[in-house]
Amino acid sequence: MMTTRTTEIWVGLFVAGGLAALFMLAMRVSNLSAYSGDNGFDVTAVYEDASGLKVRSPVTMAGVTIGRVTQIRFDPLWDVLLKDGKVIKQLKTPATADVKTTPKDNNIENLTRRYVAVVTLHIQGQYDKQIPDSSDANVYTAGLLGEKYIGILPGAVTQCGEDEELSAALEGKPEPAIPSTKNCNATHFLTQGSLIRKTQGTLVLEKLIAQFIDKFSSSK
Repeated sequence: MMTTRTTEIWVGLFVAGGLAALFMLAMRVSNLSAYSGDNGFDVTAVYEDASGLKVRSPVTMAGVTIGRVTQIRFDPLWDVLLKDGKVIKQLKTPATADVKTTPKDNNIENLTRRYVAVVTLHIQGQYDKQIPDSSDANVYTAGLLGEKYIGILPGAVTQCGEDEELSAALEGKPEPAIPSTKNCNATHFLTQGSLIRKTQGTLVLEKLIAQFIDKFSSSK
């Protein structure tokens, strides 16, 4: 009787362990456990084609996962106001009515894109103001038939005065003691609300084949 009771306990523990392992595997595969409490920041990227991209898809840089996709939506008219590279207002159509009420500011820009996928990326907080806003955000495939993910390629990093130092070196003049901020080309970095301008959407094989056939047919 005691042996039967011990066997039942061991079987119960084995089943419970198996269920826990399956649960952890499911969480791992679905990426539901990643960055649940992270105090990161959100940036936006716009794609003409986001096929295969899903919510919770990884966002990587140099092969390291630094964030996740949190939202994907289709917008027939993505009309927004940008200030210093950040999305500050979603405009309603017609956009001109909203733009007229906007204060005149050289740093404010109206950006309109039609029939696009608007993707929100949540980046871990430790990378705030670390990634240049001139970086590329391209959609890639992990392996031949793997999941889609967004890979960020860092843009160039420049500081105020670098152009002046280069010009002085080329002309044989002494370097300026104090860099001028009049024509400062210092790098801006991604932070909350930033827009990644350089993007490459999903490369769909069927579309590439169709374009090749159209080009081949038109050349005859």
